[in-house]
Amino acid sequence: NETLLRLHGFKDPWLKQKQFENTAALERFKDRIDDIDLIEDAKLKWTELIRGVLAGNIFDWGAQAVAEILQNDNKFGLNDALNKIQKRPWLFDDLDMWLKSLMSESHKCALIFVDNSGVDVVLGMLPFARELLKRNTKVILAANSEPSLNDVTYKELLGIVEECKLKCDILKHAFKLLVANGQKGPCLDMRNIPKG
Repeated sequence: NETLLRLHGFKDPWLKQKQFENTAALERFKDRIDDIDLIEDAKLKWTELIRGVLAGNIFDWGAQAVAEILQNDNKFGLNDALNKIQKRPWLFDDLDMWLKSLMSESHKCALIFVDNSGVDVVLGMLPFARELLKRNTKVILAANSEPSLNDVTYKELLGIVEECKLKCDILKHAFKLLVANGQKGPCLDMRNIPKG
């Protein structure tokens, strides 16, 4: 589908929608990280960060579904999405085991494949990455090389991170590793990841 669209001159049919969602999410970024920083208990903080990652994926319904939600309520965002997450235990719930592992050691490096524009990347993934950075973990963010549905592209991610750096000193001094992951569709195909 994505290849055919590009062949017929539609380079990024969802660009305006993604820009709208990114702008709306960026306006809430500072509030989100401030709220996270107020949580003193480490397990509660990481649980909230994971909930943010899960909530951001509600925006993987596709650009059209999100557009309809935002058309009815242009303030729909992370808090609304958080309220849609089912209460724990989740169907597959290894959070406690992951938290135990996380609390026992800091990781040297984390490679994060980011997905959806807007709320997902700005209010879900970047606060999560920021918390890893606070633990002295080297973080690499990988985004699609080419447009696909409402997924953020590498080029868009560069701009988003620059905006977030203005609101967060941790990001300002840490993010040097943003990479294009070689993908040009909505599914991660490891055969397309650049070798270098």
